Amino acid sequence: MRILGITGTLGAGKGAVVDYLVRECGFRHLSIRALLASIIAERGLPLDRPSMVRVANQLRKEHSSSHLVDRLLEQARAAGGPCVIESIRTTAEVGALREAGASLLAVDAPQALRYSRIEARGSETDRVSFEQRRSSGTLRATRRGRAWASASGRRTSPSSTMALWRRCVQSCARRSRSCC
Repeated sequence: MRILGITGTLGAGKGAVVDYLVRECGFRHLSIRALLASIIAERGLPLDRPSMVRVANQLRKEHSSSHLVDRLLEQARAAGGPCVIESIRTTAEVGALREAGASLLAVDAPQALRYSRIEARGSETDRVSFEQRRSSGTLRATRRGRAWASASGRRTSPSSTMALWRRCVQSCARRSRSCC
C-alpha cells in the first residue's frame, strides 16, 4: 500500500497534484479539508476558514496533534490501494505519516499566483481579501532554495523534490497507472 501526504501553502496547487494522482495513477483522495467540512456541518457551524482552524485545533487538543491524519490513515489502510492525503499541516501529522511509512510532497507557488488561484476557486473557506491574507501570514512569501523535509526524515531542496515528482510521474507512465 502506498500513501502519499501533500502539504503546501494555500493556493499552491496541492489540489492539482492530487487530481493528477487520482486521474492518472489510480490514487484514492483523502482530504483533511473534507473531513473538517463534514465535522463542521455536523456541528452546525459556518463553513469558513475560522471554523476550519478552530475545529481542527479543538480536535488536535482533545485527541492528539495528529488526530486528523490518524483518522485518514485508518481509511487509507482500509482502502488497501494507493492513497493521497491532502493538506498536511502540523509536524505531528508529518510524524504520523512517517510512522505509517508514507511519503510527503511539499507544493508551493509564488504569492500572487496563489492568491489568483484562491480567488478563482471561490471556496466558502477562502473569502478573504489579498490584504487580509497577506497581513495574516497565509500568503507568506516563499524563499527559493529553502529545505523541505520529507516524511522519511530526509531534507530535500525544491529542485530535488521536483526530480522526485518527475520520477513518480515517469513511474506512473511505465507501470500503466500504478504510480510511485
